Amino acid sequence: MMPAAGRQLVPLGGIFGLGWLPASAIGVYWLESVLLALIAVIWCRRLQRRTSDQAIHAARLAGETEAAAALAVEQAAARKAGVDPRAVMAFHLPSLGMFGLFFGGIFFIAAQNGLFETPLNWNEFRDGATAMLIVIALGFGVEQIFFPATSVGAVQDRVDACTGRWALLWMLGFFGTGMMLYTGRPETLISFFAVLKVTHETWGGLARAFGWTSRPAA
Repeated sequence: MMPAAGRQLVPLGGIFGLGWLPASAIGVYWLESVLLALIAVIWCRRLQRRTSDQAIHAARLAGETEAAAALAVEQAAARKAGVDPRAVMAFHLPSLGMFGLFFGGIFFIAAQNGLFETPLNWNEFRDGATAMLIVIALGFGVEQIFFPATSVGAVQDRVDACTGRWALLWMLGFFGTGMMLYTGRPETLISFFAVLKVTHETWGGLARAFGWTSRPAA
């Protein structure tokens, strides 16, 4: 919970506490999305290896028939859930790269038209990116110590969360930048981003707290 709260506070704190430019906050959120997609791929790969045909065969050779049967059930569930690491990587990383190029182009055009003094404040982005890297690294380290194995449902939750962030970036790029360019007011974009992020994170927390999802929290 603490690493997740830290991830949420970094861009929102930059927006409301430090007055970041929109590009800084969105850039840090984009970086968070890339890093969490990579971590999701790692967990998908670990699940794939733990439930592989080789692992099932080794359990049978060792006489652990119940363990082998449980692994086979998990393997089938993982395939049904669509948490193949190659598929997750093939979808998220190229599309997030396109998002990065798109937002970079939008902010460059906006700066050329006088909406911003500069497309990106590198000091703001550097500080935010450093804070985000630390929070994500700490969270990943805690998971390695206390949650070395993970279930199919937990891995699917990670992948679904990455898809939710992908959808947020899509809405931000399609609607948020359009409103900013139409109104000529950069605060329109940053307000839209804040509302989207708070809504997204709040809904996810409520869904887990009240059991609105059939899978355990990641």
